[in-house]
Amino acid sequence: MMEETESSAAGQGSLPGVPVLNLPCEKCGMQLELEEKFLPEICPHCGYRVRPATGSMWNNFLFVMRNRYFSWRGRATRKEFWSYALFSISFVALAFLLESIITYIGVGLVFLYFFFPHLFLIVRRLHDIGFSGTWVKIYWILAFILVIEMAATYLYIETGNAYAHFDKADIVFSHPDSAFIILLQLAALINFALEIIRLFFLVASFINSNKGTNQYGPSRKYPLGFSA
Repeated sequence: MMEETESSAAGQGSLPGVPVLNLPCEKCGMQLELEEKFLPEICPHCGYRVRPATGSMWNNFLFVMRNRYFSWRGRATRKEFWSYALFSISFVALAFLLESIITYIGVGLVFLYFFFPHLFLIVRRLHDIGFSGTWVKIYWILAFILVIEMAATYLYIETGNAYAHFDKADIVFSHPDSAFIILLQLAALINFALEIIRLFFLVASFINSNKGTNQYGPSRKYPLGFSA
């Protein structure tokens, strides 16, 4: 089966303007065969769900929750990303409205439940346009460093090294030393870098899928490499 698919792909690639079909399953790596110009719903080799049952936004949301909850693997279309964003934000907003019933702990649990798939989804969305998911790791490393740096700044103030006092709810520093100034500048620099990366993620969420197969797998939207 594998040899037949590869020979067929090679034959198509020899024709002018027809791309070689390289459609590996995200999980097992075996070649997939198109079903009416689309990837199959289920990989025939390992049973892995390749795409949602239909293209509706709700099915895309369920696809993330049921089949890609903790998965960095593969790619995610714009529709998959924004379908998940729409419904997850709606459920979190509903949890906030019901805070008096489910308490803040319940709201926090609902937020975390939808937060973790979102991290993996950003990685797959970057994969879909040819970028590495390492950018997500860089973002969270910088965010962690910023938290540590802010804690260090707070302790610096508490120990009196920054000569801080409160005036009308504003912190006023009298003769801050060079170490404290460096802490403030470092926080500002890290925060600026985080803002740039967040802007990059936002722009990436609107970019159309790479056509055909890239290093992260075949496109669910344009598996043939061109608009069908």
